Amino acid sequence: MRFFFLPLCVLTLCLPSAQAAPEQTGRQLYELYCGACHGVDGIGAKSNPNPPLAGSEWLKGTADRATAAVLKGLVGPIEVKGEFYNLAMPAQGAIFDDEQLAKIITYISTSFGNTGGPTSAEQVKAVREKWADRAAPWTARELKAAYPIAYPQGFPRFENLIATVYHTKTEVMPDFSQLEPVSAEEEATNLINLDHADRRKEVAIVWTGDLVTDHGRWCTFSLNASDGARFYINDELKLEVKGVGPLGAERAVEKSFDVPNGEHTFRVEYFNNNSEQPGLVLKVRTGGKEFYLSESRLTTNPGRAPMPINAEKGRAAIYKNFIKGASPKAIGVGYGDGFNLAFSPEHLGPDLMWSGDFIDGGRHWTGRGQGFEPPAGSYVTQLLNGPAFSADSDVQTRFMGYKQAPSGQPTFWYRVGGAQVTDHFSPYKDGFLRTLTFEGNLPAGLSMNLISGKDLNLKERHTVENYNGVTISSLGQLNLNNSDGIKSVRLSLPEGTTQQQVLYKWKNK
Repeated sequence: MRFFFLPLCVLTLCLPSAQAAPEQTGRQLYELYCGACHGVDGIGAKSNPNPPLAGSEWLKGTADRATAAVLKGLVGPIEVKGEFYNLAMPAQGAIFDDEQLAKIITYISTSFGNTGGPTSAEQVKAVREKWADRAAPWTARELKAAYPIAYPQGFPRFENLIATVYHTKTEVMPDFSQLEPVSAEEEATNLINLDHADRRKEVAIVWTGDLVTDHGRWCTFSLNASDGARFYINDELKLEVKGVGPLGAERAVEKSFDVPNGEHTFRVEYFNNNSEQPGLVLKVRTGGKEFYLSESRLTTNPGRAPMPINAEKGRAAIYKNFIKGASPKAIGVGYGDGFNLAFSPEHLGPDLMWSGDFIDGGRHWTGRGQGFEPPAGSYVTQLLNGPAFSADSDVQTRFMGYKQAPSGQPTFWYRVGGAQVTDHFSPYKDGFLRTLTFEGNLPAGLSMNLISGKDLNLKERHTVENYNGVTISSLGQLNLNNSDGIKSVRLSLPEGTTQQQVLYKWKNK
């Protein structure tokens, strides 16, 4: 995340004072007037912290957005391609006539990998007349409200977003029915925005509206807040950040579920208990891409450069550091092609599985940062949260380590009672095929926990499905245990068992 502050007067002094020659091409005009800041290649000049034009989402769709920005100027923070810039671009409507500006807009819209079309002098004239009475430069938020940027196709989006503000001092989510609102305002960008609603301390805010998707699909929603927040869809609580604390990876919560086509009611609740830096970040991942539903973005450590870790050249990647959602000694394995898991030596089984990117090693591989790093991908599914094996009597277990094949894929090795076990996972279709081999005497009544958690559904004798759309199948009979409200699915391992295979599959991946 980059924050830069450029005095408006400094940039203004850099502008040529003479009118450009009418016969100049769009490229010549751009390089003369714009290249010093945005780079002749459109990726931003190294000597100036200005945003890139190459591939910029601000240049997609109507060219009127870019035209209006050049005519009236642009100040304040703006996000471009996932990075923030804080700039001051002065108004240049008096410098260019309609024909010259049309040439510049056409050039940047059709160059640097951008896929826009030509802009005419008549189009520029229409935009100039529309905003003739506007004296102030645009902010990014105002420009987006005037010329909305299209949501990625198929991504859930907010519509009819209303922010209702309350003033209250609390350390837990308040009962909003007992509070009097102090204001209710529309969010013009249809993104959750703390700046627009209220940035005072000791405030609570509720956003309501419609959650709309054009192409129903499995999505992973992520919520992070300073301090507390809740996210509801159709009056069902989906995500909650509890208590008081700053934004950070440790407080982020996420969940995957299907979002059918159409409109759904949603509600986001938030409170700030005297935090100096209030924040609320809501985002969604689907189809291997990520999109924010809030104007706030989150970099967990602005001083730390990310260090993406993924399988390379067909060799699995191993990550032996703290992984959020897994036991402290968990061993992360990125198998490539979007298959990842975290195996727990304490539990003797997989705590997590997820798809997409593997993990960001920047926290632990740069300066030995503390804390737990969340998986970098999507469809994150909690499998185990306790020991995998149990028997009629206490069973002794011991993790012995793992061996890596030339591909880097590990085979885990441990003891359960008098038996030695090898445990190997390999990517298979839309999940993992787990092969366990037993040598020696198995304890009497031995069973293996495959998954724990809520909303487990035993589809048939050999298949179970969880709320996250993960199915687990085995040739052996699966048993659903429900003790004190805690559910788990166990696989019986009769005496004489020498091998067992289990298939873990993302149903909706």
